[in-house]
Amino acid sequence: QLPEVESAGSRIAGLVVYVDGFGNLVTNIGAELLAPAAGRQLRVTAGKAVIAGLSHGYGEVPTGAPLAVVGSLQTLEISVNKGSAAAALGLARGAAVLVEIL
Repeated sequence: QLPEVESAGSRIAGLVVYVDGFGNLVTNIGAELLAPAAGRQLRVTAGKAVIAGLSHGYGEVPTGAPLAVVGSLQTLEISVNKGSAAAALGLARGAAVLVEIL
């Protein structure tokens, strides 16, 4: 059972629930919660990373840059292009993740 996501107005607060073998930070924020943001700008904050928008692929950001994607589990993931988000951001399971629809 995943911890509950808090959603109020234009803010969605979740947690990192898993760090995969590549260092991607898998959250409990489901893709369905991001659907209202379709066509709108959003900001994802995880630790020291502030990420503008969702990416469709790793190649959309420079090597070493963080990005937010909807992963294969249909949840929000924080990743680093050609790197480990866990190591680069110093985050682990239980870290807070905030999505703001702008």
